[in-house]
Amino acid sequence: MIPFVSRLNTDPEWGGIEDSVYREEIGQRGRTPDETRPRVEVQPPEKTVASELELKPDEQVISRHQERKIDGTAWSMQTTFYPVKFVERGATKLLMAENIAEGMVKYLEEKLGIKQVGWRDMIMARPPTGNERAFFNLSDKVQVAIFEFRRTSHDEDGTPIRHTVTVYPADRNQFELEAGAVPERAVGQ
Repeated sequence: MIPFVSRLNTDPEWGGIEDSVYREEIGQRGRTPDETRPRVEVQPPEKTVASELELKPDEQVISRHQERKIDGTAWSMQTTFYPVKFVERGATKLLMAENIAEGMVKYLEEKLGIKQVGWRDMIMARPPTGNERAFFNLSDKVQVAIFEFRRTSHDEDGTPIRHTVTVYPADRNQFELEAGAVPERAVGQ
């Protein structure tokens, strides 16, 4: 299996799976992303999510969960949580079980005037859960670490606007971060 190298991006307007940047990056490397529809739920947030989004105890979140594949192989799972109050203010596409064509970052800015200006990532490694082991088709006999990325995005006032948890099996994912003036790599490297 050829690992997929994800370029970690510092552009605050980049939105992840639900925008064209993700699909373009895969296509530029001669790979094919498998489109998946998000599973959407409204639910009380787990303690960590409530804390990251600075929610009151009675507030709920919308979760948008997607399973991603590249060239037919399971590559990652991602769940993003949004405050329900965004729907109450008019961002009704959050409740639709479909990808947001313009990307969630642009959608929230156009619909609600919420501009994502930054985020904080926490990256950790851990063993897979049973659900992850099944989705990624991981053997019980070979230990493969899971990379878990937890991202909390913020608006211009420093208010958290979304919390995303993405998991990647280490046997098929690599990550690259460039900073400053470095020469551009040829596609496929």
